[in-house]
Amino acid sequence: SLEAVVHNATRFTLAFQPALKEAPLQLYYAGLIFSPKASIIREMFSNEVPAWLVSGPRMAENWGPALQTLKGHAGGVRAVAFSPDGKTPQLSTSKPSQANRTSLAWLE
Repeated sequence: SLEAVVHNATRFTLAFQPALKEAPLQLYYAGLIFSPKASIIREMFSNEVPAWLVSGPRMAENWGPALQTLKGHAGGVRAVAFSPDGKTPQLSTSKPSQANRTSLAWLE
């Protein structure tokens, strides 16, 4: 279905976003090769995998549960909230009673 293709393309884009930004044409090779075996995108573009690749890596059957990793904070998290539109996460890093409490929001 179209919905499944769009969902899978979104997962593909999120998974390979760093490569997409640096070298988008590499997705034809690396992205397809390192996608899950049951990925719709992998199946749709399987003819783009180089013929010289005899044996690729062993990949999981499906995408994992994580959509994206937020970078920029390495400590513990006390609470998480989202903006009203559900697009921007914000987190609290310490107890509200502590003087050094921090609140972080991801804007990208």
